[in-house]
Amino acid sequence: MPKTLPVLAFLLALFFSSGAAGQNSVIVLSFDALDSALSAAHEQSIKESILPLLTENKDGFIEVRAYASGDSGQASAARRISLERALAVEAFLLAQGVDERRLYLRPLGPAPEDSDYVEIAVLKP
Repeated sequence: MPKTLPVLAFLLALFFSSGAAGQNSVIVLSFDALDSALSAAHEQSIKESILPLLTENKDGFIEVRAYASGDSGQASAARRISLERALAVEAFLLAQGVDERRLYLRPLGPAPEDSDYVEIAVLKP
């Protein structure tokens, strides 16, 4: 299958995800500043909330949106930390057997609320 088809399906899911409530599921993992490692509680949340949804929805995608606190003078450091967080979530999901083609990482750097968190969304095409 061409690589563009999964990407197109993902983009369509993103486009329509702002519609009906309950269409997509999102969990939020909070982090301490400068911390990028997943805690046991983070892993348990992913196992309980995200993995069952993927089992139910074989065509679903996971979007990982990672943020880090920091002002405009620290944007580079915030992007690096958000990337490390996104990669930590990706590594955990891959270790749980999730197909890498179902994962989309978005390390977004500075959070709009100046806080440290990762949103994991299961998007249904």
